[in-house]
Amino acid sequence: MRAFIWTILLISSYQFTLSGQSNWILAGEVGGDNVTIVASVANGQVNGSMADSKLSYELLGTLKGSKFEGTATNTAYGIVFTLNGSYANAALTLDAYISYGGANQKAFTSTFYSVNTYETASNTTSQNLQQSQSAVPSEVSQKHIDPLLIGTWREESHYSSGYGDNAFSGSTYNYMTFNSDHTMSDNGSEASMSGSNYSGSSGGQTSGKVIPNLWYYTSSGKIIVYIKADDYPTTAEIGTYYIENGKMLFTQNNTGKKILYTKM
Repeated sequence: MRAFIWTILLISSYQFTLSGQSNWILAGEVGGDNVTIVASVANGQVNGSMADSKLSYELLGTLKGSKFEGTATNTAYGIVFTLNGSYANAALTLDAYISYGGANQKAFTSTFYSVNTYETASNTTSQNLQQSQSAVPSEVSQKHIDPLLIGTWREESHYSSGYGDNAFSGSTYNYMTFNSDHTMSDNGSEASMSGSNYSGSSGGQTSGKVIPNLWYYTSSGKIIVYIKADDYPTTAEIGTYYIENGKMLFTQNNTGKKILYTKM
């Protein structure tokens, strides 16, 4: 349910800092399209993926202090972005270049903000962190949750272009769980693509990580989130929903966009 995350991202960003390997879950916008970056950072090496609504790219790079250098590559189309930027305060600012006509041309400049950044020293620390985030604030604990909303939902999109040797098709799936304790979990995403002489897939549904410092409740067909960042709580309506026969039609509050989800 990436759409929920985009809406939440407009409201607030947050970060956890412990010792150990760091993991990026970042989101931003390029040319009006939502883009996510999911990567691990260990010993200055960055390894992960960058994905927009159409394609995904292998992300490789190095982080020295706050300076980031790397590439984002889609091998199916032979697209390679050269990336330069900086990472600070759980935000990654990138200048992206692409080779055209024998020279590097700037493709975009954008900043990607933390959706759920965390660092873990051990599995125990990770479990304790997740458990601590499940403590429901008293302001939320007595609020109503529509029982039909509880569970894991899948957003999917399909696209195709061309024909014959130039045919291309792809699908993306995003997963999100509304838990019965007012928390929400990000269950990952997956993408697949195929053409006349290639096919591939990446990602997949995961067991889910509770989104920290965020809780939800429902009221009169509306989904409302309670965010506690830097000890300053914020309440915001992210959209309206209608559920019937295992399907949910969600309407984003900030854009009016309607998105269909299927219960898993």
